[in-house]
Amino acid sequence: MKEIHYTDYFRYRMQFRHISAGVPEEIYLNATERYFDTETLRDIAVHQVRLGRRRRAQMMLAYEEYAEHVEFVTIHKINRREINFRIQTGRWIPK
Repeated sequence: MKEIHYTDYFRYRMQFRHISAGVPEEIYLNATERYFDTETLRDIAVHQVRLGRRRRAQMMLAYEEYAEHVEFVTIHKINRREINFRIQTGRWIPK
């Protein structure tokens, strides 16, 4: 597996959104859906994760893949309606 790097912005967003360590890697490694974002030119991984003891949420992870490493750019919750809209408008292309 490639080495994983966090951008400063990614670290900030994780802290701001109270996302536990390990969640980004879980999304990246176990993604149930993957897309290419034609607007940002980044890869997207989507996966449902556990947030706390009882809550589960669908999360998206934007990342850039390089020869030597993967760089996580941002992470946030996303719902099915948002995913479908991005696919229908052509912003996200399924991989």
